[in-house]
Amino acid sequence: MNKLTLPLSTLALIIPFSASMAQPGFTNVSDAAQITAQAESNPMAAGIAWIDYDNDGWQDLYVPNATGHDPYDGSLTNVGPSGPNRLYHNNGDGTFSEVGAAAGVQLTEIPSMGVAVGDYNNDGFDDLFVTNAGINTLFNNNGDGTFTDVSAQLGLDDTSKASYAASFGDIDGDGDLDIYVGHWTDDLAPPNGDPSNRANDLYINNGENGFSNVAAQVGVDTLGANFTIPMTDFDHDNDLDLLIINDRFQIWLDSGITLDSTVGELFRNDGLDADGQLIFTPFAAEAGLDQQMTGMGVAISDYDNDGDIDYYRSQFNRGLLSANDGSGVFTTQPVDSYTGAVGWGTVFIDADNDGYVDLYRGNSNSASGNVDSTAYQANSFYQNDKGVFTVDTADQVGLTSLNAGLGVATADFDNDGDQDIVVHGVDGVINLFRNDTVTENHSLQIALKGTDSNKRGIGAKIFVVSGKGGDANTTVREVTAGSSHGSNNSFVTHIGLNSIGYASRVTVEWPSGCVQVLSNVSAGLNEIEENCAPNHVITGRITHNGKGLAGVTVWDAFDYQNIRTVTDASGVFVLEGYADTQQALIVVAGRAGFIPSDSLRYVPSVEGKDVVLNDSIATLRANTVLGTVRAASG
Repeated sequence: MNKLTLPLSTLALIIPFSASMAQPGFTNVSDAAQITAQAESNPMAAGIAWIDYDNDGWQDLYVPNATGHDPYDGSLTNVGPSGPNRLYHNNGDGTFSEVGAAAGVQLTEIPSMGVAVGDYNNDGFDDLFVTNAGINTLFNNNGDGTFTDVSAQLGLDDTSKASYAASFGDIDGDGDLDIYVGHWTDDLAPPNGDPSNRANDLYINNGENGFSNVAAQVGVDTLGANFTIPMTDFDHDNDLDLLIINDRFQIWLDSGITLDSTVGELFRNDGLDADGQLIFTPFAAEAGLDQQMTGMGVAISDYDNDGDIDYYRSQFNRGLLSANDGSGVFTTQPVDSYTGAVGWGTVFIDADNDGYVDLYRGNSNSASGNVDSTAYQANSFYQNDKGVFTVDTADQVGLTSLNAGLGVATADFDNDGDQDIVVHGVDGVINLFRNDTVTENHSLQIALKGTDSNKRGIGAKIFVVSGKGGDANTTVREVTAGSSHGSNNSFVTHIGLNSIGYASRVTVEWPSGCVQVLSNVSAGLNEIEENCAPNHVITGRITHNGKGLAGVTVWDAFDYQNIRTVTDASGVFVLEGYADTQQALIVVAGRAGFIPSDSLRYVPSVEGKDVVLNDSIATLRANTVLGTVRAASG
C-alpha cells in the first residue's frame, strides 16, 4: 500500500486515456470461501456489510439474520427469536472463519434486517449499527476482535420499530458520525396500527453524551416505507443531504388511511440556524428525483464520468437512472429489465477496470411473502460503454445468482485489484462472486484516514483525473456508509484506470472542508491521510533585461486547472492555496512555457527574451515535465 503523506515523484509521461472494455467474468466461490447459508423467513430483508473490523487490511463480512419477523406485522406483536447474525473473518487466503459468537454480535433474541458500518467514536475501529424488528443495536468495536452493545448507554433505545435501513454520515459537520434510520411496515391503520411506526429517525452524535433523535424537530421524520436512505451530497455544497427511496405502499394500506409514500424524497441540508439546529428543505421535485416508484435500493457513483454524483434506484421491473447536471438537478431515464424482475439491492462496480462503472442489481419475487425457491429470480448486470449501459448480461458474466438477491455489497475481498460482489438472498443463501475478469487494465484503490473529519472520510468526494487534454478522463466517487438495500460497501474506494498505470491527479474534498490535491498517484492501494494544515504558495518574479514586468498574466495550467494571477509592479507573482504534494505547471502569457535548464531557473523557449522564474523563493526541480514544480512552502 502506498501511504500518500509524503511528496510524490513526478512522472515524465502522461498516457492518454482510451476506453478498453473487457468481458467481465465472475466465479461463485462461496463454498470455497467457507461462507454458509443461514435460515431466513423475512421476504423483505437480507442486508449484508463489508467491514475491516480488525484493521488487518482484509475485508470481513457481517450478515444480519431476519428469521422470526413477519414484515406485515408492523406492531411487532409476534416477533420471535432469530437465528444468529454472523461475522466472517477474512483469513487472507480466500477463506473466511465465522466468529460471530466470539465477537459478541449474534443478536439471537431479535431479528435483524439491515446494517450500516461507521466509526461513531473516531477511535480508528469501525462499529456496526444493526437495524432490527424492535430496538436497534449499536455495536462498539472494542479493538480486540470483540464488540459491545452500547445502544442503551448512548440513547439509541428510544424507539422500537421495524427498522430496515440506516446510514452513517456527519450530517451536522462537527467531525463525528450521525445516524439516519428508515422503517417499513403496512400496519398503520387504527385501532392497532400507528403511522408513527414508520417515522424515520435522525440521531445526532453528541460525543460522550450519546445520541439525540431530532428527526421530528428538523422535519425529516417522513412516513415513507424505506429500504434504503443514504446520506449523500447531491448538490456538491460540502454537506450531506438525505435521499429517501420509498416503496410504493398505498396498495398495502388498511382502509381509512390515505398516506401516499410512492414518491421519492430528498431533504437538502441548508446548514445550521442561529441556535445550532439543522435546517432541511424538501427538494425532490426541484432536483428531479420525485418519481413515483416502488423503490427498493440505490447505487451511488459517477456513471457518465462528468464529475458529479449520479444515482440508480431499483424497483419493480425497470430501474431509474438519474444523471446529475452538475448543479444538483437530475434527468432520469429507465434502465430496461426483463419482464417481472423485482429489483432490490444494487451497486455500481467497475468490473473490468475500464474507468466506467457498471451496474449490478439483485432481483427477488419475494414481496408477496415468498421465502423459498418460488422467490428466485435471475439477478442483473449491465456493462457501461462510455456512459451507456448495455443489455443485461448477468448470465454471460457469471452473475445470474438464482437465490432471490436482496442485500448486495462490493469489496475487493482478495486484494487483487478488482471489485468482487456478495449477494445475500431471502432464503439465507450467501453468494460471494470473485471477479476473475481477464484484462490489462489497472485500478486505483484509495483508503481515506480522516483527522479533522471522521476516520473513514465518510461523506468525502474523491475526484480522479487519468490522461491529459482531450483524452483526459475525470470521475468522482463519494464515500458512503449504508446504501444498496440495508447493506454497506467497503470503504476502500475503487477507480478503474483503464490502461494507465496511475492517476495524474487525485483531489479529495473532505467533510471538514479540507481539499487535498495529489499528483501522479500510482495504481494499487493508496492511503491518504487528511492534512490541510500547510498553505503553500508558488511565487516568482518575471523580468526582462533585469527589470520586473508588471501586469503579466501567470497561471498554473497543470491538468488544465487554469489558476491565474498577474505580476505586481516589481514583476512578482504569487499563486496561493497549495497542499503538500500538489504540483503546478507555470505558464506566462505570450510565452510557450518554460523548459527546464537546471535546478535554479526556467528559461523561456520563445523569442529569446530573458524571462526568468526566480528561484530565490519558489522551489523548482530539474528533469520534470514542462516546468512542473512542487509547491514551495510559503
